[in-house]
Amino acid sequence: MELVIKDRVKAKKKPKNQFKFEIELMGGDADAYFYPQVLVNKDDTHLDRFLKFLENCKEKYPHGKGGFDGYDDVEDYWLFCGEEYPDEIEINGEWVEVTDEIQDRLDEETKACNIGFEWESNYEYMGVSSFRGYTVTYFDENGDEFKVEVKK
Repeated sequence: MELVIKDRVKAKKKPKNQFKFEIELMGGDADAYFYPQVLVNKDDTHLDRFLKFLENCKEKYPHGKGGFDGYDDVEDYWLFCGEEYPDEIEINGEWVEVTDEIQDRLDEETKACNIGFEWESNYEYMGVSSFRGYTVTYFDENGDEFKVEVKK
């Protein structure tokens, strides 16, 4: 047998001026782990909101959730995880029912948002995956990757 070297394999294009969020989700009692990665442009208008969403997941359920309870009660879950809209939404500090008019506004916002990931779960491992945390790195204009600390 002989090994013949053929065409050069092109390297993947490195992200530039983007944050990379790696999210850790745990299925069941640590039966499975899922690590969705999300790239976000540094000037994306939804970046701060996405960061707040991740922090809210961590703060609201620091030990995860169990069974079939999801995270749809966390603000903006519907926006970043592509789920159905909630029945009620907070507007100017007041909870209101989602009407057709509000749903149209949510549709527009969803279309404008370039950030999202699949909240991967495996029901063989007892329901919805628990949020365990996330890490952030940043790719500069040269594609070099840097660790990022989230300061509150």
